[in-house]
Amino acid sequence: MGETLNILPRMYTANARRLRREGYIPGVLYGSGMNQPVIFEKKSAESFVQHKGDNAVFQVSFSGQEQPVRIREVQRHPVTGEILHIDLQSVRMDKKVKATIPIRFEDRQKLSRLGFIINQQLNTVEVEGLPDSIPPHINIPLSALDGKRSIRVRDIEAAAELSIISDPEDIIATVTQASRIEDDGEGDKDQAGQEQ
Repeated sequence: MGETLNILPRMYTANARRLRREGYIPGVLYGSGMNQPVIFEKKSAESFVQHKGDNAVFQVSFSGQEQPVRIREVQRHPVTGEILHIDLQSVRMDKKVKATIPIRFEDRQKLSRLGFIINQQLNTVEVEGLPDSIPPHINIPLSALDGKRSIRVRDIEAAAELSIISDPEDIIATVTQASRIEDDGEGDKDQAGQEQ
């Protein structure tokens, strides 16, 4: 799982704002029968989240012991995007977990150049699998369109070791052609002119 993130115990009475000013991010380590307040060194934690994603599984060193964890929740400032709080969940590598992961469209800019507009309605999908099989995001390639006007959860091609548990009929996005929208608009204008 690569690098190890060091975390330190935090007193319940510690002031979160003061910790952030001192270069730390407060958080909680959840485990079986344990909810331990912790702190992260700000730069290291931000680097982990940026490179591994909000659903990453990695090793942490806590109280002299290493253990695998999954990022349970990341709270960010609504304006600056700065990480304010991180919750970690202790995991067993042989036990399946559920996670909500973001959806990304591959070659979205290429679609725009071809005159297509993607109206995304679903930004995340819920999955289940072993901790090290949970991806940071789900990619939807251009081939998923294949003449369709909408993309549903059932159209996602996931790895064999990953189960998608969101409703398969949920619409992820609809796809329209910009030229068609413009034609429809011009038609409406022509009709309005004739009525006058």
